[in-house]
Amino acid sequence: GFNIERRSGSSTTFTQIATVGANVTSYIDGGLLDATTYCYRVQAFNTAGSSGYSNEQCATTAAATTSFTLMVAKNGAGTGTVTGTGINCGADCSESYTSGASVVLTAGTAAGSTFAGWSGGGCTGTASTCTVTMSAATTVTATFNAITFALTVNKSGAGTGTVTGTGINCGADCSEPYTSGASVVLTAGTAAGSTFAGWSGGGCT
Repeated sequence: GFNIERRSGSSTTFTQIATVGANVTSYIDGGLLDATTYCYRVQAFNTAGSSGYSNEQCATTAAATTSFTLMVAKNGAGTGTVTGTGINCGADCSESYTSGASVVLTAGTAAGSTFAGWSGGGCTGTASTCTVTMSAATTVTATFNAITFALTVNKSGAGTGTVTGTGINCGADCSEPYTSGASVVLTAGTAAGSTFAGWSGGGCT
């Protein structure tokens, strides 16, 4: 069979760690430390005695892998998505990355929205992309604003009356902001002694 001996790279002393039978050509050494050099040598033996040692062979185990979680949050009244390797937020807004990884995040706006900017994780500004270097658990926030337009109601004529709709009571409140694409139903109500003569503007006729 064969005696298998090992030393750490910082030591000059070999220790026998295993004995395997004749014709065995491999051995797996488990439970080693990360980022550590180990050296091995083999000695054959039989009933007549032992051979000399083989040349030693050395190798270094891999460094420990550290992972951190990147969380994407969305803020604001608008809508949009943030995508990156492993992230589609949308639905998947969290992903684990190895320490030192660079993650490029890209913001995409939905109809009726604008991208207002980044915050957190070293991301700033309003460019559509941002690169995060993972060195700790990180949260990046993307803000999307809704595009809004003002709807203003004007009343004309010698009569009196009101115009009402969601957020509007004109009356006193005759102007209101609405998000792009919103449908606003306006209703005209006449006061005593007046009649409603019709609409103009904004597609109302």
